[in-house]
Amino acid sequence: MKQKIFLLLGFFFFAMILPYTSQAQKKTKSKEPVPVVSAGPGTYLREELQKVVDDAEDALNENKLKYKEYQKLMSELDRICYLIDKAMIDNIMTPRERKSIYTRIIKGKDRLLKFKRANGF
Repeated sequence: MKQKIFLLLGFFFFAMILPYTSQAQKKTKSKEPVPVVSAGPGTYLREELQKVVDDAEDALNENKLKYKEYQKLMSELDRICYLIDKAMIDNIMTPRERKSIYTRIIKGKDRLLKFKRANGF
């Protein structure tokens, strides 16, 4: 009885695995490699974010920004970068995601200006 059950379970398991292995073989037989798309809906947001990061680094090097303020700003910008990556997982960015990320970038710019003004610049 146990042998029949194991035989049936083995057959069932084999029947479940077989379609997946044939699909994997079909995918590997493709002639053209899948192109990696670097440009997408999140690229201009990354450019804006990079501008803010560069401004923050310049302000730190020119002593217009304290190191602790720089750390706060960079942690905020890292979170924004994470949100961009999270929104681009499916390679589609909805208007709601785009707006929320863009407003966070604007808040980061405003925070940088606020820190500069607090230090007398």
